[in-house]
Amino acid sequence: KEYKYKQEFIETKKISFQKIIKNFSLHGFTLFQKNNFSKSNHISIIFYNNLILVPSPSSNHIILLYRYIFKFLKNRGLSIKKNRIWVLNLQKGFNFLGFFFKKQKKNNINITISRQNIQSHKIELKKFLKSNRALSIDKVIYQLNRKIYNWQLYYSYASNLKKTWSEMNYYLFWRIWQWSKKKHKNKGSKWIYKRYWSQKKDSKWVFHFNNQYLRSYNFKKQKIIHLQ
Repeated sequence: KEYKYKQEFIETKKISFQKIIKNFSLHGFTLFQKNNFSKSNHISIIFYNNLILVPSPSSNHIILLYRYIFKFLKNRGLSIKKNRIWVLNLQKGFNFLGFFFKKQKKNNINITISRQNIQSHKIELKKFLKSNRALSIDKVIYQLNRKIYNWQLYYSYASNLKKTWSEMNYYLFWRIWQWSKKKHKNKGSKWIYKRYWSQKKDSKWVFHFNNQYLRSYNFKKQKIIHLQ
């Protein structure tokens, strides 16, 4: 009642009552396991966007948890469909939220950008350029800069970024080059290059037009807060 924008909140944030009950019950499982599991079997369950991540040291432990969770939910009239459960192996690696997680030596987890997401980003850039041939070049650069910035910002926590950024800068250059040639079919390569590329202080050639300069992939790796 005291919330200032309650009407706006009610209209825009409609949540399924069934989801609220399920999430509330699953949060209650963390209290349930304290009374039923030994300290050696006790684990932390991670909730994210209606996903439940259950880390486990062994397959036997997973089976034990599986039984306990189903028993816990069944007593409350709830269930999780069996085809909505996946067992993921850190030794082999798996994709999650656009990242690829894999366990390495000394129990380190290597987090890189998944190949699927790199490919989907390339396709996104390709489709954007293809569908905006008539758009003015400065507006194209502006829109591309937003896409490049947001994509880098999200994935700047991954490892091996230098290799990925190099791959994306190479790909973007040739996409822009092909796009420019199709836009100016009657002009030669030298004319296009002199008109749209300029050299900056750091000796890099940058695509530009009308005081709009195209970004490059160059974000530094961000630090990750490690959980137990």
